[in-house]
Amino acid sequence: MADSEELTLDKIRESQELPKKNAKLKDLHNLVSPQYAVAWKEIGKELGVPLGKLNALQKDHPDDCDHCCDKMLEEWCNLDVNTKWSTVLKALDSPAVVGVLSSFSDPISTVSQRLQDDFTINRHSASREDWPLFQPKHFTSVALIHHKRGHSRKKDIEFIAGYQHRGQISLLEPLVDVNVSHTSKGFFEIFDKIESTNRFPNTVLIEGAPGIGKTTLCKEIVYQWSTQKLLNDKKLMILVFLRDPKVQSICSLKDFIKAYCNHTEKCNDKIEEYIKSNAGKDVAIVLDGYDELPENIRADSESFFVELVHRKCKELLHSTIAVTSRLNVSVELRDIVDRRVEILGFTENNRKEYIRQALENNGESVEKLTRYLDINPAINAYCYIPLNMTILLCLFKEGGEDAAKLPATQTEINKKFICITISRFIKKRGKANEDWSIPDFNHIPIDYKLTFNELCRLAFDALQNDKIVFTKNEIKDSCKYLARSENWNGLGLLKAVEFCSLTENVKNTSFNFLHLSLQETLAAYHITMLQTKRQSSLLQRYVLDSRYFNTWILYVGLTKGHSFAFRHFLSGNSLKISTFVSSILKKNATISKKLIDNRVICLHLFQCFSEAENDDMCQYIGQLLRDGEIDLSGQALNPVNVHTLGLFLDRSFKKNWKLLNLSNCFLGTQEFEHLFIFCNNNTNIDCLNLSYNNLMQSSARIV
Repeated sequence: MADSEELTLDKIRESQELPKKNAKLKDLHNLVSPQYAVAWKEIGKELGVPLGKLNALQKDHPDDCDHCCDKMLEEWCNLDVNTKWSTVLKALDSPAVVGVLSSFSDPISTVSQRLQDDFTINRHSASREDWPLFQPKHFTSVALIHHKRGHSRKKDIEFIAGYQHRGQISLLEPLVDVNVSHTSKGFFEIFDKIESTNRFPNTVLIEGAPGIGKTTLCKEIVYQWSTQKLLNDKKLMILVFLRDPKVQSICSLKDFIKAYCNHTEKCNDKIEEYIKSNAGKDVAIVLDGYDELPENIRADSESFFVELVHRKCKELLHSTIAVTSRLNVSVELRDIVDRRVEILGFTENNRKEYIRQALENNGESVEKLTRYLDINPAINAYCYIPLNMTILLCLFKEGGEDAAKLPATQTEINKKFICITISRFIKKRGKANEDWSIPDFNHIPIDYKLTFNELCRLAFDALQNDKIVFTKNEIKDSCKYLARSENWNGLGLLKAVEFCSLTENVKNTSFNFLHLSLQETLAAYHITMLQTKRQSSLLQRYVLDSRYFNTWILYVGLTKGHSFAFRHFLSGNSLKISTFVSSILKKNATISKKLIDNRVICLHLFQCFSEAENDDMCQYIGQLLRDGEIDLSGQALNPVNVHTLGLFLDRSFKKNWKLLNLSNCFLGTQEFEHLFIFCNNNTNIDCLNLSYNNLMQSSARIV
């Protein structure tokens, strides 16, 4: 080729002589950098440039591909290697380089495919060796609640194809088998058109108790999208776990894309430009754990995720948003969403089928566990939450499938599960024989007890600071013994925070407890270890704080209700508590958000008294309700609430009640039976209002 003729890569490929010649650095800069800069690192690997050099370049100039490409080529030319054009062409044509170039030309499709692959792989990623979870072949019940803003809940419920479980709400069919491709039509109705508006919902609120399956449902949604069976019109679906501080620090669409699309700066800019062009019409975002955002972020109207949920983010105005939350926080969102979905948990039939599958159809074992639940209605009610049922099954298997070894209270179940988890942790490290076990917290070996105490303090401090996720540095500051061992799973009680498609440099840098209920158990145990004066101070300050409800129930269970601090608190505040309870359970109380919240407080107080077996307190409140009226109309009651109310009616020893108003409380036959299973034969109720519930003929026989 004549020297005056311009050199191009095409001419080099077509020539027979040029590929044999050494490439000059100037020509490399002119021909390679402009076209191939986005794939500079892949080219460097193919050419044999040391990986350390490439990583250093990327660290020093993370957003400057052109500069990195030029420097990489200089590094290659300085190596004592073959620098012929044939070597360069081979590198440029390698699959790795071609793949990067392809993704740059269509970053939306590339990111979409990667997300789909991640969702398929991570569908059941919650399972872990130290905490074995049985994966059911069916899903839990989901209620679709049609909600018109400004109207009462009772009038807004429409019946959709499906079956009923609790009261005047319609249920979607459960997923028949989450391990195969088939799913029922009902599951997809979550995103179907809203009949009253003939529009698809832009924002869907998914509510439920801790452990009931909100995260599982989120994973199922993104999995069904990845298999092109749900929201097919969406080019991108992003699953976001809001519990982690690194996620909470995202403050713009640019940050969001950078974190979750994990592409080059130029590709991320293309994705951002595309999203802005149609205000996110082709994007769906699943936000898991709105309740796990700190209160100060939820209160900040300019927070990125708050703007997103409240439809104030103009760049994503037409996107589809699904957001999950526990019921105590989801109240904030009910008036701004287009559709509400409540996960109701296991029905009686769900539980039986789950047990049958988990025990592999072993008739004798199934019969043992079923009989145990029948004679322990408190535990049976507690097991409407799938995670609780799973924990109970783990204990049952660990005890050689002997139901006699199972605890009889919620507190004891959590306590025993924690002991078994720590035992497994110790055995796994060869520090104990297979038949060795920890009977209770007091028998944790001294080598591990200090770490355990640190974890309990960490759980308590986190509760006070409204935190459920901890960085390594925070754990190091709070848990000196744990930090020395660098076993970040904390005796098996901690796990790395789960992400989906975040960039590599932020993965597995934060941790949380296996579940909130276990964190609350550890926090409750820490309180029992404090001085009596400190316990009393905490009771006075936080007993009516919704964040501490479960912790106080567990505290009472751990102390059997005999702690001096708790007894002193009851004796000093009995009139205050009783007056509070009677004022919000009286007939015709004005329905308001505050009343609903206070009724929840009431039910939690009853549960505390029941766990403490404090009949005196129940009797006192029963006597104070002189009119003999309890009005809980319109209050959604889950099986645990119903069981607790039944215990209160029994232990109050009040023989005559004028009114028990349970209209529109989402009661089914199962819940109704739980309510009256403890009522003694001398309990008389003049007026029992059960309207707007889903009761069968068998309920009438009980009445």
